Amino acid sequence: GRAAFISTTVGGEEEDGWSEVEVLEGQEAKLELQTVARASLTGTVREAGLALAGASVNLEEDTGDNDMRGMGGFARGMRFGGMGGNGDARTSGQGEYLIEGRKPGKYKLVVEHALRAMPESFPIELREGENRLDVELLLTTIEGRIVDPQGKPIAGVRVRAEEHRPESGRNRMIFAFAMDDGEGETVTVGDGSAAPPSTTDADGHYLLRGVAAGKQLVVRAETKDWQPARSEPVEVAPGENKQGVDLVLERGGKLEIEALDAADKPVRMAFVTATPAGGGEPKTGVVGPGGVCTLTGLKPGSYSVTTRRMGPPGGGNGQNPEAQNAVVAAGESAKLTFRFE
Repeated sequence: GRAAFISTTVGGEEEDGWSEVEVLEGQEAKLELQTVARASLTGTVREAGLALAGASVNLEEDTGDNDMRGMGGFARGMRFGGMGGNGDARTSGQGEYLIEGRKPGKYKLVVEHALRAMPESFPIELREGENRLDVELLLTTIEGRIVDPQGKPIAGVRVRAEEHRPESGRNRMIFAFAMDDGEGETVTVGDGSAAPPSTTDADGHYLLRGVAAGKQLVVRAETKDWQPARSEPVEVAPGENKQGVDLVLERGGKLEIEALDAADKPVRMAFVTATPAGGGEPKTGVVGPGGVCTLTGLKPGSYSVTTRRMGPPGGGNGQNPEAQNAVVAAGESAKLTFRFE
């Protein structure tokens, strides 16, 4: 079926290295071009002493931000959504990689793999010419079970690990996609959710393989019809297998938002935000091609719901509808209709 995809982006600077020359009729202008120093980086990626094939290897400018956020994090989120390619390089069967044509300077080499729960970052300063950095990844893991209040396992729960930080200090970027029926997924870059999730089995068991060692981490779990949950902060030693990080999920409610124009036709490509009346993290989504957005796993209570067309706040085509209130109950579905003029 059809799908809609919306992302927020930030501005950028013009690429440097361009020269400007003005040529007048009947005159001659001289432009002297100089080659720019370039650097290459090669190396081998190993995990627990073995060559790691199929790892995505990326060079990101080192801005002094060590929490994997910013545009590098956005690019990783895009790759998670299937729209960002494979990165700068992908390791061979022998774990080897090669990145060419970069400017000398300070970078972070970020290594990701579909079987690892979190990316790993390594600082490096590239000098003109050939450079080498071999990477050794530790096999540090977290595992546990996801159950309901009666202790019964819940299968198919998406589980992720992220670095723990206060809500007030989080700088996040959100992109989302939705199918015809409004179902979809929202990825929040900057909180770790851009990393590939683990999924619980029939016994509710999950395994997060390749988490960051020596950092305060939290485990997040979410799935349709259940309220998302997160663990208390946990720190894992290098190479440790931390067991027993279990979570209990409570039943959630559902909110269906319909977006129509003045002619009662579906409105496409609009953001939806449901904010709990008593405070808490908002739930976000995007209106799909069918003009519907479905938010699931909501905590029972009152919500203030807003919709806006794609674009910056206050922008877009026409006026955005006024906010509406909705009451959500566990195991039940509420519905709101918004009309765009």
